[in-house]
Amino acid sequence: MPTDELKQPIQVLVAEPDAATLDYVERALTQAGLTIHAVAGSPSRPSFVRALERWTSVGVVVIDAGLLASLEQARPDESSKLVASRPDLQWIVVGSRPALDVAMRHGTGDTVDFLIKPVARGTLVRATQEAMRRHAYAQEQRDEHRLLEQVAARLPASESTRPRKPEPRAELRILQLLADIDEARATAFPTIVEHDPAWNMLAELLRARLLDRRVSVTSLCLSSRTPVTTALRRVERLIELQFVQYALDPKDRRRKYIELAPEGYRNVMLAISTAAREFAAVDPGLLGGGGGGQGVTP
Repeated sequence: MPTDELKQPIQVLVAEPDAATLDYVERALTQAGLTIHAVAGSPSRPSFVRALERWTSVGVVVIDAGLLASLEQARPDESSKLVASRPDLQWIVVGSRPALDVAMRHGTGDTVDFLIKPVARGTLVRATQEAMRRHAYAQEQRDEHRLLEQVAARLPASESTRPRKPEPRAELRILQLLADIDEARATAFPTIVEHDPAWNMLAELLRARLLDRRVSVTSLCLSSRTPVTTALRRVERLIELQFVQYALDPKDRRRKYIELAPEGYRNVMLAISTAAREFAAVDPGLLGGGGGGQGVTP
């Protein structure tokens, strides 16, 4: 039987402690033709996990921000395991602005959108449909990866076909070192030292480019470690200055990503190479590999 015939339609799990809001979300999504499962009240972590295990066709979770925070605080290790076990699961977080700010700082899996209550029906439906498209795309990517693995497993083992662990790039080590320094400063002076959202986003885009990954607007906002409104203003400013730009998904042109523009890439690499020379001057072995900053070129 073809694989497509075995797949079930993508379903949505709604977790909402407020009965009136739960009823509103259920009716909005059901009227849009989606299959909905609901976790009412304030479920415990085990009951929420059991719901996901029971409804295996769930690809999208619409969850209250306060409820999400309480579930994560109760069992943070289990939260990490849950996300790792369902990497294609898409999350939509709804709540008050303060609760959403907290949720953005922590992040959960592949968060498609953060919606402020009360949510307009059309906004909710569009966000859920986008999440379903992303889930389907993630499943396609996973299936393609499995197929490639199966083909590779049939090939004779040789030095040319064995997967090799990529060598760590100097740029990535410098980015991590700068991030560690920034975190140390913020931890030492939490009331007066703030993270730089623009640099955090530029560094994330460089990291994604070096690792050949795509970055969604939501993921980029999360990397800024600031409220979503602040992050979006920074994104708009970076686009205006032509440091970053939008990129369309070649397989689904309705999906947009953010990437470094040529000018942004040159400037970030200039900053990285300058930092590499300074670190190498203090300790040539600090960056590993024995090459100091010589491997970094703007």
